[in-house]
Amino acid sequence: MTSTQPVTEGYMCKTDFDCELGRAKGGNPVYPSIEDLKESRSCWNECGIVKVRVEHVETILEDNF
Repeated sequence: MTSTQPVTEGYMCKTDFDCELGRAKGGNPVYPSIEDLKESRSCWNECGIVKVRVEHVETILEDNF
């Protein structure tokens, strides 16, 4: 299946990625830069940082503004 939708890259706490992604109530943040993650999360030095890709697969509900 080929997607014509863009893929966005970002950064996450490695512990969130390893243990909580898809399970955490309220979701997990993906930051646009390493610097933004470091400013927002104090755990980065202990937990580590991963680079992720988020792919748009399907629109479930169109926006309505």
